[in-house]
Amino acid sequence: AGFNRKAEETSLGQVLWDPMDGGEIRLSSGGTLFMEEGAFLDVSGGAPVEVTRMNDANQVETYTAASRPGTIALSFYSSQSKEGVSFLHASYAGNRYMDTLPGASFVIEQTDKEKILVLPHDFWEGIENTGFDQLSLTSWGGIKFLGSPTIDMAEKISINTPALYGVMQNAIGLNTKWFELKNTILSEEPEETEDPAEEILDRSNLVVNAQFIDIHGDVKAKGFADIHLMAQEDIRLSDHKYNRVGTSRTGWYGGLTTDRDLTLAGAR
Repeated sequence: AGFNRKAEETSLGQVLWDPMDGGEIRLSSGGTLFMEEGAFLDVSGGAPVEVTRMNDANQVETYTAASRPGTIALSFYSSQSKEGVSFLHASYAGNRYMDTLPGASFVIEQTDKEKILVLPHDFWEGIENTGFDQLSLTSWGGIKFLGSPTIDMAEKISINTPALYGVMQNAIGLNTKWFELKNTILSEEPEETEDPAEEILDRSNLVVNAQFIDIHGDVKAKGFADIHLMAQEDIRLSDHKYNRVGTSRTGWYGGLTTDRDLTLAGAR
């Protein structure tokens, strides 16, 4: 976490502080990443402090400053058991103490293309109202939302995966300024990822509210009865160039496929 480092002390005994940023916590594993309950990762910025400096007129001036929060990045091959139970049970913090500073970023990447990235209830609870304003989720094998989270990120939510999975009758809400749904990681023909038949019931709902929405590449949504993508400004659709090794399907592809209802609403 960020802190205020004592820079020096003047001849009058006044302490001069130097705000230090929250920095970056990066956990990377070529195998399975375990994060036990009670684990706590903190990249919050430092609290406001009075800072003194000499201005252009050679006058001493004092102002309030605080350090900016940082980034948490988790990268792994897998993060769950063979039964699909997630091992991501930590809690997190990325608080900022001045509104003029940018917020913290949270990044997750799973590279196992045979498994779906499962995001459990306590993951959403761990990042809710903890200061993060950017969320990036990447999974080579798909992403599954458990529970009915409503995620608010002030700046951006980015999801990069071949497929999204809804479970049972969950209602998922994603609210941000810029929402990006894309699939840039597929390098060969996607393999069908098996899910228990009782879970894929086409009953989940996904509602995205954003100022701008980008859909890039070829993404599939399974298990959703309704998907609503609501943009205050633009909804932009674009293809991605895939190189599907060993097949004739090399080229530009793009689309959002769902088994049931899809609603798009935007100014343009």
